[in-house]
Amino acid sequence: MQTNNDNIRIQQRENYYKTLDDTKMIWYVMQHSNPKLIDFQLKRENAVRRQTDDGDNFQLEYFIPFCFLPHTSEKDNEKQAKEVGFANRLRKDLHDFVFIHTTQRGLAKLLDSEWNASMRCRLYHYRDFKKEAVTLGNEEMSQLIRLFSEKRIRLSIGMPVVNLGPDVEVMVIREGTFKGQTARIIEAKPTGNGGISLQLGIKMFGGTKELKLKDFSSDDIQSLDDTGDIIGLRFIREAESVLLGIISRRVNHKETADAVKEDMEQLNHLFLHSYITIRDRLLHARFLSLMLICATLRFDRKSARVLSERVQSLLLSHQEYSPEILAYLYFSLYIATRDAHYRTAAKQQVQQHPECSDNASLRRLMSLACRMHSKRDRVAKHDVAFITKPVS
Repeated sequence: MQTNNDNIRIQQRENYYKTLDDTKMIWYVMQHSNPKLIDFQLKRENAVRRQTDDGDNFQLEYFIPFCFLPHTSEKDNEKQAKEVGFANRLRKDLHDFVFIHTTQRGLAKLLDSEWNASMRCRLYHYRDFKKEAVTLGNEEMSQLIRLFSEKRIRLSIGMPVVNLGPDVEVMVIREGTFKGQTARIIEAKPTGNGGISLQLGIKMFGGTKELKLKDFSSDDIQSLDDTGDIIGLRFIREAESVLLGIISRRVNHKETADAVKEDMEQLNHLFLHSYITIRDRLLHARFLSLMLICATLRFDRKSARVLSERVQSLLLSHQEYSPEILAYLYFSLYIATRDAHYRTAAKQQVQQHPECSDNASLRRLMSLACRMHSKRDRVAKHDVAFITKPVS
């Protein structure tokens, strides 16, 4: 039961909050001795915000290096031992660090929250030699997240092969007799599920003979060179699979409490990759559409609004995109805004261009998007938005 003194303290705190800026988003460098515990608490904080969303709350964006980059066994990755060792040391060095993207007022309220005040180990500011709280600019934070994202993708997926044309040299990474062998791509053919079937050639007897291997996929090889772009088609396909699975569960009302928790964890981890810069124009457009869908599924209005503007700017630019890319862009805008015009435009791209039908992920995305209520559909009282409210 609250006493009069409690009420006075609460009012004083509320008055203090009003003196703090609540418009400028800042990356605060924080610390906590138990990264897994603070990750759990911040996830729970976001869950509460989703349940009590009054329009002012937003999903808390945070980055915990120790939780984001899992420990990798150097023994099981001998060929990447140096990189694995560096990644594990990096993870250990930043064990206690937590980076939180919020406003000055938002952070003050977070630190005053009941769950933080009641913990034996609390979240606190990391301070410099002058005892000033340390913050990072967007560019510094982007570089840090890109570094961890690159390590995570390299160690779990491997660098993408951008050019899969004939005579490109690659390394075989598929388990088996030829793992670790250098090969050249003899032929690359598209498959019915949107993938690529490769025929590889491995030199034998001092280069006088070439052993030909069929039925390899882009997942079975790795580039010999640093391609620059860390995100390739394999990452894109895996991200699509995650997002489509989450959309399907929401559309079909097959969510359990555990599934919701796991889905949000996947979305938050996936969205951190949005800080990676992709130079390839087509990959960038497709990736941007996925990040817009991801932000929408996270109930992250601010990020969804920014990404919607970026996707719209691509569509309004004079650059040419394939029907497949245009369909992705339009579908992502429909999911974010529920404007039926975007859904119609996306369906036209798929229906009028047979090559889009070969992409199973795109067909599934269309099927799911067509089951989501548009703004016009939701005018009726009984219609309920089951993905998110439209971006305003």
